[in-house]
Amino acid sequence: MATCEELVKGAFRRAGVSRDLDEVRPREMDRGLQVLQDLYLELVAGGAFGRFNDVAVDADYTALEQDRILVTTTDAVSITIPETIADDATGDLRPPLDGSLIAVTDTASTDRRTYIYDGAYAAWTLVEDLTLSGFAPLSVRYRSGIEAKLACRLAEENGIAVSAELRRQEAQGTLALLHRFDAPRVETSTNYF
Repeated sequence: MATCEELVKGAFRRAGVSRDLDEVRPREMDRGLQVLQDLYLELVAGGAFGRFNDVAVDADYTALEQDRILVTTTDAVSITIPETIADDATGDLRPPLDGSLIAVTDTASTDRRTYIYDGAYAAWTLVEDLTLSGFAPLSVRYRSGIEAKLACRLAEENGIAVSAELRRQEAQGTLALLHRFDAPRVETSTNYF
């Protein structure tokens, strides 16, 4: 698994902004981290992780996978991010599904929290609270694609032309993330009558 710092440095190298990773200045690293957070949030908004179930709450609530929770009260409300989920089919407890989302918006403030579950890391990551030393969600399987996507953004910000190969890597990474070719196979029965 990659840290955000490793992804940002790799993206700067791929973009041609810096050949020597030790030369990346702290200000550039901070900007790279911000762009990385924005990329995750754009993927969420674009539906890369699936659609949300909208839930309005005015009391304590335990979130489910894919919940977009709107806190509609000014009272203190506790939103619990689950470590296990009761399976709809069997009732057994299981970890959240890989790539699941939970978004919490407090309508009485500007507080917004977006969580992505990474099955390989077995943890929820708060996108708005990424740190350079922290884990980058989905970087175990999609590192190259995320790094290429970030590199394209950083190159454009720095006035550097993006190569066709880097664009191809970005598109290939996005395709893999959107289609989740590495997801477990789901068997479904078909009833024609």
